[in-house]
Amino acid sequence: MSFHSTEMVAIGESIGEKSDSDLIPFEGEWFGVVVAKSIK
Repeated sequence: MSFHSTEMVAIGESIGEKSDSDLIPFEGEWFGVVVAKSIK
């Protein structure tokens, strides 16, 4: 499937704190949530 344009829209990003459930448990890990906005 092909789209005329695609834009990545960041809806949240932050520096996380250490958590026991982290895959790589260290403080200062960056994470972000994005949505791909596509126009056909």
